[in-house]
Amino acid sequence: MANQCIAGACLGSTGFSYTLSLISGKYKMNILYALMEFQVVRFNEMKKYIGTISYKTLSASLKELEADGLFFAKNIDGVYDDDPAVNPRAKKIDVIRSEDIVKNNLKVIDLAASALCFEQKIPVIIFGLNEENSIIRAVSGEKIGTIVTVS
Repeated sequence: MANQCIAGACLGSTGFSYTLSLISGKYKMNILYALMEFQVVRFNEMKKYIGTISYKTLSASLKELEADGLFFAKNIDGVYDDDPAVNPRAKKIDVIRSEDIVKNNLKVIDLAASALCFEQKIPVIIFGLNEENSIIRAVSGEKIGTIVTVS
């Protein structure tokens, strides 16, 4: 990415600059807010919530966000083979297939969301929100949390 300067501050190739490139666009922040606020939003409900967006633009914006993958910021730092709050010997899983989350009934993300990610071949990263700079680190490609693959 080229050096991007805003109000005299050059961002270069920082995680912040990368994050801005992912969420740039007139409607992406509204879409992300709606997804965070309401968690499950039907296409027509999303259109009604945003208001001025066309069906074509909404569809294109969702496809762009989907192509980047999904990031789940949780209160724990990834997927474990058991509940770490209950079992202190629970082991963190660095990489897992989305279908294994469903098969093993791991309650780290909604099973419907996991199944949808598997069906639509959308990669997911699950990471801890409480870790320092975790969002920037995750979207910058640093290996944190658990990577949920689709193959």
